[in-house]
Formats: sequence, structure tokens, C-alpha cells
Amino acid sequence: MTAGLDPSGGAGVWVVLGVVVAAVVVSVRRSRRVRGGTRPRRRRTRAALVVAVLAVGTVLVGSPAMAQALDCKTPPEPDRPGTGLVGSLDRPAPLHGEAGSVYEESGYAGLVWHNYDLGCAASGVLNPSVTTDTWLGNQVFNLAKLAVGGVNWAHYLIADGGALFEPLDNVITTATRAMYETVFTTWVGLGLLGFAIIILLLAMRGDLARQAQRTGIAVLALMLGSAAYLAPVDWSRAADGLLLDGVTQMQEGFLDQVGLGTRDTLPTILVDQVAYQNWLRGNFGAPDVPQAQDLGRDLLRAQTFSNAEVLEGRATTETAEQKKGDYGAIADRMGDRYTYFTGASGSRIGAGTLAFIQAVCIALFQLLAKILVLVALLIIRLLVVCAPAVAVVALLKPDVIPAILRVGGAAVVNTLVVGALAGLHALLVVSLFAPGSGIDLWLALLVTGVVTLVMWAIARPFRRLVSMVSLTREQFGGIVPGVTGGPLSKVWNRMRGPVPGDERQSRWWDERGGGTGPGSPDTVRPEAETVAGPGARPWRRRAPAGAREPQANPVIPGARREQLPIGASGRPNTGPTPGRTDPGEIDDRSIYRRDAATPRRPGDPAAVTPELVDGVPVYKIYRPRAARTADGWDGRAD
Repeated sequence: MTAGLDPSGGAGVWVVLGVVVAAVVVSVRRSRRVRGGTRPRRRRTRAALVVAVLAVGTVLVGSPAMAQALDCKTPPEPDRPGTGLVGSLDRPAPLHGEAGSVYEESGYAGLVWHNYDLGCAASGVLNPSVTTDTWLGNQVFNLAKLAVGGVNWAHYLIADGGALFEPLDNVITTATRAMYETVFTTWVGLGLLGFAIIILLLAMRGDLARQAQRTGIAVLALMLGSAAYLAPVDWSRAADGLLLDGVTQMQEGFLDQVGLGTRDTLPTILVDQVAYQNWLRGNFGAPDVPQAQDLGRDLLRAQTFSNAEVLEGRATTETAEQKKGDYGAIADRMGDRYTYFTGASGSRIGAGTLAFIQAVCIALFQLLAKILVLVALLIIRLLVVCAPAVAVVALLKPDVIPAILRVGGAAVVNTLVVGALAGLHALLVVSLFAPGSGIDLWLALLVTGVVTLVMWAIARPFRRLVSMVSLTREQFGGIVPGVTGGPLSKVWNRMRGPVPGDERQSRWWDERGGGTGPGSPDTVRPEAETVAGPGARPWRRRAPAGAREPQANPVIPGARREQLPIGASGRPNTGPTPGRTDPGEIDDRSIYRRDAATPRRPGDPAAVTPELVDGVPVYKIYRPRAARTADGWDGRAD
């Protein structure tokens, strides 16, 4: 009978009896030792022990019966839209989400799991696995909701267009004018003086082309700095129409062409499929059971206030008590799904993990694509703020103006490319996860995951983000000397990729490296050698294995000089790579040296001498007629 009245199975009664027995035992022992002359220190220790036992017993038993229902079923407090981490990121708005959807009605509020009817004693003591499953499941579920909230937040920021950066207009205006007054007006005089000296030097050299070029760039820089000071907001919004409207129209155009929805379709589907359906899975075991279909929305309304109730001021204590009563009434209608509802059955950690997998497959690419658009807009505004300072620097370093144009162009191009791919990805997501599509969940996740990986490889949104920042750093980093070789330099260079010039130079030497590798001691880099002075060394080539060492200055007559042997690859065998450590190396210039004592007879063709092309001695087999005439040879080469 006790078990029938107490859902904890009589555990509360045993706890009370245990506390009473412990108190009696301690009291008896205390009275005996008081008569025996116990020290005061031990008395205080035992008194503290009695108080601790009573406190623990009070916690285990719970509050008095008059403060809670006889069955110990306590409904949760209703949630409010816009609270928590996700609510602060994607705040509720009247025009967000399709009409009648969960996202439009309450946003992310109430999409959390609770334990219910676990007994009058502390649930963590009687059912530790149940409470742990609910708590960990909510933490993983929060990560999935955070990804969805980030996508929807960025989606509506871009879709709203002009209102995106309105809060930053005052900041941009103040920062631009401060830059103009502190940098431009202070240093423009010194910059113009240096510019005048440079123009004077160019005029003395007669370099009219560079003189005109630098003058034009200086005039353009002063115009840009003054324009940014006079109308910073207008210049910062110059690309908003192209980027914001262009990306929004591209993404909406994919859905409009096939009749799948409008701008609210993607956020609604993300909240419904990733958040709401998995919330039903944690409360009912599966989102397609009859109880989930009939009671799901009513249960959500009992756990949270709606956006309309908050806006109309109906989120009061009376409404909260009414929702608690509705929660208990819905619990009585659960039927065979009651154990899932209380948290005793099912796996809420599994439901949260599934939601996280869906968020990665569906929302991650969309999130980075939309962040890329926002970063591009911020870079353009940063360039406008720095325009007065850049104008002063451009007087002495004209390469800054082309650098600004390259940065702005990269931001625009990257945004348009990734925006188009994000629109195509949104079309795929809506087609696979729309209600009534009839596609298996894991098949849709597989297709979406593969397409996400393919589009990630094509668009490379993270690489494009890094490239825009890297381009800005490389273009403007030359103005102020930087520090290299730090602990993060290797990580940055790996994300940035190889510099085109370094890659081309390394490939050139690798093609001519023969059998030596980059780490070989015989590898020679002529650009690092001393070409003059006491440390200069002539370039030599190692003799092939088995060849006898030639004389110091061999003389090879022109008529008897043999052709170089042809190897298996069809190319002349020019020997191994130049090295320093082989004692048998010879000077290859002496091979093609003619006898200086041989006189040139009248009418003989001009002597053929090698020419250096990219550091390699070569013989030209064709020479234009103008060059042959200049050499004094009018004969035909063909």
C-alpha cells in the first residue's frame, strides 16, 4: 500500500526511519559520554554530525507534503522565446518562418527534454541513469540547435538587405572621420613632400611614364580618401546591392523556379527537421507514432509561451499555472508512450546525436557560406574606414591602391560563387527534407552529406575566408615590417597554401635536380651562392661514373666535335646534377670551348657560342634574320 501511494516504492519511508534511528543512536551515545566527562571538542563534533544527518535526510525526503502534490508529479516551468544561447543568437521576429510552423510560433523555446514522475525522493539518487541520459541528451541537442540558429540568423540578416549593418553606420562614420583627422590631416603634408621629391627625381631621369603613373595614382588616392571622409556610409554600402540582393535572389530563385517555397522555407525546414522532429523522438520514442502526431504541438505549447503571448503581454503567472495543468493532462494521455515521456525509456542521448548529425550534414555548409557573405561586407567597410590612411601611404607606395582593388574584387567574387552554390544546396535540402517527400531519413542524410562534401571541395568556403584575410595581410603587410617564424606561422602557411613564386621556383629546380633531392648535400642553389669576391666558385658538373678525367684545358676542334649521346628518354644526356663534393667534377664550359688560336677565315659563318637562358647554357637553332644581319652573317639558316 505504501508503494501505491508513494511512486518511489516506499523509499522515502525507509529514509525517514533511517534518519530517526541515527538521531536516536547519536543522542544516546552523547548522553553517556556527557556523564563520563567527554571533552567539549567531541561534543561539538557529534552535534555537527547530527545536524548534517538531519540536513541530508531533509534533502533526500524532499519538501513537506503540503508544498507538493501527493503523487510528486511536478510539471516544468514554461520557457520563453528568445532566452538561452540559441534564443539570443536567433531572436524571435514576427515575419520569420512560415505561418503556423514551430519556428514562427515559438522559435526554439520549449525544445528541451524534462524528467517527469520519477518519485518523491531526489531523482538523481533513485534514477541516476535516467537523469544523466536527459542531461547529456540536452547538451548534444543544444549544439544542433545552435548550428540551426546560426544559419537562420545569417539567413535573415542577408535577406533583410539594407537593415543588415544599420547599427554599424554610426561606428563607421565616427571611425572614418577620426582616421581622417588624426592620420590624413597630420601626415598628408609630409606625404606630399615625399611625393614631390620622387616626381622630381623621375623628371631628372626622364622617366615620363612612371612620373605620369605615380601622379595619377596619387590623385586617385587623394580622391578616395576625401570621398570616404565626406560620405563613409554611402561608400560602405556600395556593394550591398550587389552582394546582399544578388545572393538573396540567387537562393530564392532556385526555390521559386521549382515551386518549393520562398525565403522562409529553408529556416522553417531546418527547425522542423533538425530540432522539432528529434525533440519528438526524445519524448515519444519516434516522431511518427500517433501520440507524437496528436500531442506533440500541444505538449510544446504547454512547455513554452508563444511569441504572440509574449508580445501581447499574456505571459503571466496565471498563464504559466494553466500551462502546467495542461502538461499534466497531456501526460495522462500518453498511453504506452508514458515511459518515453518521463525519460525512463528510450535514449535521449541518441536523439540529440542524430540531431547533431543532421545539423552537420544540412546546416554546416549553409552556415559558412552565409558567414562568407558577412565577412566580405565587413572587409569592404573596413577598407572604407582605412581609406584616409591608405591615401597617405599611396603617395609614397602606389602599390597600395591595386592591393585595395584586389581585396575588394576577391571579396565580391568569392561571395557570388559561394552564394550560388549555397542556393543549389538549399534546393537539395528542401527537396529531400520537405514534409511529404517520402524519402528515408538516413538516405536523405547520406545524399545530403555526399553533396555537402562535393560542394565543400568545389567552393572551399573556409579556404576562401582564409584567402581573403591572407590577401589583405600580404598586400598591406609590406607597409609595416612584420614578425615571422612565430609558433603559428607554420599553421598559417599550411592553411594559406604555397606562395605562387616559391612554388614555381622550387618546381624549376626540381625538374633540373636529376637524382638529388632537396635534402641532398650536393644540391646546388645558384641564387644563394657568392658570385664575386674571395668566396666565389665556378660552376662545375660531375663527371659520369667510369669516365676518365679530362685535361685541365682541353681543345676540341669544331669539325671533330661529336654530338651529345641520346638517352632512353630521347633527351640529350647532360650528365648528373651540379654538385660540390665530387672531386672529379669538371668545368663544362671547357667542353664547348674552341681553340682560341684557330683563325677565322673570310666567308666562314660566325662562331656558335652558348647563351645563358634561365641560368642554363643553350645553343639557339633559329635566329631571326634581323639578328643574323647584326652578327654579320647574311647566309640562310634554313
